[in-house]
Amino acid sequence: MNTTNYDNVLPPEDEIQDEYDFSKGIRGKHYRNYRRGHLVKVHKTDGTIITHYFTLNEV
Repeated sequence: MNTTNYDNVLPPEDEIQDEYDFSKGIRGKHYRNYRRGHLVKVHKTDGTIITHYFTLNEV
């Protein structure tokens, strides 16, 4: 059983680190394209490529 304590690993929630600057980010920039579907390519070490196409199913 893993007894590692991760309580002190993350910074407090009210403090954001300097390297995470989202001030120039645009909310929802890729939303429409992601809803249409997206392609994921997995490059394996033996040189083969596995391609998966994902779409979001309407609920």
